[in-house]
Amino acid sequence: MKTAPVALFVYNRPDHAKKALEALNNCDGAQDTLLIIFSDGPKSDADKILTNKVQTLVSDFDFKGKKEIIRQEKNKGLSASISDGLDECLDKFGKVIVMEDDLVCHPAFLKYSNAALERYKHEEKVMQTCGFMFPHRNKWPEYFLSPSVFCWGWSTWSRAWKQMNRNAQQLHDIITERKLEEKFDMNGAYPYFHLLKHTLAGKSDSWAIRWYASVFLNKGLSLYPSSSYIINEGMEGSGAHYNSAAMYPRMKLRGKGNNEYKFPETIDLNPEIQRGLEKSLKRFYNPSITDRFGMKLTRIFGS
Repeated sequence: MKTAPVALFVYNRPDHAKKALEALNNCDGAQDTLLIIFSDGPKSDADKILTNKVQTLVSDFDFKGKKEIIRQEKNKGLSASISDGLDECLDKFGKVIVMEDDLVCHPAFLKYSNAALERYKHEEKVMQTCGFMFPHRNKWPEYFLSPSVFCWGWSTWSRAWKQMNRNAQQLHDIITERKLEEKFDMNGAYPYFHLLKHTLAGKSDSWAIRWYASVFLNKGLSLYPSSSYIINEGMEGSGAHYNSAAMYPRMKLRGKGNNEYKFPETIDLNPEIQRGLEKSLKRFYNPSITDRFGMKLTRIFGS
C-alpha cells in the first residue's frame, strides 16, 4: 500500500505550526510520508513578520519523510489555499490526508488514515475519513459511518473531491428546493445552512461548508473514530474561522493506538448512532450549565 501525502496548510501562526509539525513528525509512518506544506502569503506589510517566521520554520524543520513547500507571495485566503491545494494534490496523487496548522494529531493518525483510505478507496459512497471526534458519552463502535462532515484532520480521494461544488448559490438552491434545510442541519444539531447562507452573502468564505453540502447532496458518508486522533489547538480564537466550541477544553486524544482497525463491514448508516451523534454535536456546541461548570473546572485544575 502506497501511503498518502499529507497536505499541511499554514499561514501566520508559528507556534501552532510548530506543534502541528512536531506531532506529524512523531507519527508512526512519518518516515514513509510525503509532507506538502502550503504556506500562504501575508495580507499586509504588518502580517509579514509572522508569515516570514512560519516560512522560516517550515523551511528549517527536519521532517522524517520527504518534504515539499509551496509558498505564496500574496495572501490567497484559507478557502482558496485549501481548495487549490487539494486540487493539486489529488490530481497528482489520487488521495490525500489534510491537516491545518492548528491541529495536533495522535501518533497513530497517519497509520489510521492510510488504512481507512485503502479500505474505502473503491466505495463511492464513502467520501472522506475523519480523524476528529468531539467528546461524548456514547458507547459507539470503534469506527462508524455518518453523513456528517468534520474537517479537522481528514482524508479523501480524487473520486470524491470531484464532487466538490464551489458554487454556494447552486448548493443553497438545491437544498432549499428539496426542503432539506433541517436534515442539512443534522436535525437542529448545528446551523450549517446558516453558514452556507453566510458564505453565499459574502460574510464568510468557507470551503468546508461547500464540501459538506457537496457530500450531503451526493448522499455521501464519512468514516469516524469513536475517540479522537485530533485536537484543535486553534479554538482559543486565532483561527480564520474560529467558532467557540465551549466543550473544547475537555477534549482529549484517544489512548494508545494499534494497527488493527475494526472498520464497518457494510456501507450502511446506523440510525441509532446517527441520533446519538446529532445529540452529542448539539451538546458540544451548546453545553448545559453542568457541562460549562465542568469545563471551568478543567480550565482551572486541568484534566
